[in-house]
Amino acid sequence: MIRRSALALFAATAALSTFVAPAFAQYPDRQVTLIVPPAAGGGTDTLYRALARAAEPHLGKPIVVLNRPGAGGGLGTGEISRAKPDGYTIGAVLQQVHLGIMTPELNYKHTDFTYLMMVNADPMAVTVRGDSPWKSMRDLIEAARASPGKISVGNCGSGCISDIATGMIEREAKVKFIHVPFNGHSPGRTAILGGHLDVMMLTPTEAIEFVNNGQLRVLAVTDDKRSTILPAVPTMQEAAGFAVNAVGWRAIGGPPGLPRDVQAKVIDAFTKAMADKEFVAFAAKAGFELRSMDAAQMQAFVAKENTEWRQVMGELGLAK
Repeated sequence: MIRRSALALFAATAALSTFVAPAFAQYPDRQVTLIVPPAAGGGTDTLYRALARAAEPHLGKPIVVLNRPGAGGGLGTGEISRAKPDGYTIGAVLQQVHLGIMTPELNYKHTDFTYLMMVNADPMAVTVRGDSPWKSMRDLIEAARASPGKISVGNCGSGCISDIATGMIEREAKVKFIHVPFNGHSPGRTAILGGHLDVMMLTPTEAIEFVNNGQLRVLAVTDDKRSTILPAVPTMQEAAGFAVNAVGWRAIGGPPGLPRDVQAKVIDAFTKAMADKEFVAFAAKAGFELRSMDAAQMQAFVAKENTEWRQVMGELGLAK
């Protein structure tokens, strides 16, 4: 009787152990979904797909990229913020979408995310035609002061990164431009090449080909460091004597409340992916300026940016 009871107790204990084990499984024990807000095929999508491939061997499980386009990136970004905080749904957290947080259209805020690491950052390049009379940023500012509200500056759309960068220059230089919104940077580049625009705010990648052939000239970049793509171009501080830090960044993030051990494993896998030779070569060829920033730095950076940019967007009549 005692032996039977002992065996029964052993069998029950073994069954219970089998049942509860998955609750204590080590992360990750299945595939991880990486949400990318923009549609498939674009620059952001190709960047994160390449990064996910490089991170998979280090995470030890498949990383499935899931595009969630819609609402200017707000649909996918909102899905990231509302995901279960278990590390199985993470995503591409994008600066361009964060600008929307400051507008009335989106109902989440910058604290609704766990920021894990920055992936890349592209500054704005203050670009004029190659035959422009303005050879330097100081030339442009002096012309703007002499003719307030007369010089046209193109951007990728009202409230986007290049529009904000223009507003920051206006505030620091105490000048006023005509803001000309386009549906993206490419149409604006076409406009300035055609002589229909005085200045266009582009990324260095978008400008480099035309700078090299003499059609365009970049006066400054809106960053605290020079662009690796346009290393001869000064920062705004160097060119004009005041700082304007406005970069379009891409990061890896997740919902709030992500456990520390899960964060550590995701960060480790993607940090190693960022150093992968094939990924680095891909990024260089595609013109992505890789930017390293850890979770603590990213959190402080986003909080600071949110405060500063909200003020500028308020001045432009865009913030909620």
